[in-house]
Amino acid sequence: MFSFSPVKPSKIICIGLNYKDHAEELNMNFPDEPKIFLKPLSSVIRHLDNIIYPNSS
Repeated sequence: MFSFSPVKPSKIICIGLNYKDHAEELNMNFPDEPKIFLKPLSSVIRHLDNIIYPNSS
């Protein structure tokens, strides 16, 4: 069964490593500037939906 999220964003812009504790959790250096990246629209799911991992992951 395929369910749809309650929102339909046109793009998803993410900010990563934007706080020191998170960088330390990942054993990464804290960058001078936060890392900006995009997520695919298919990453939006409904509350409590299962996360479906592709076979390639």
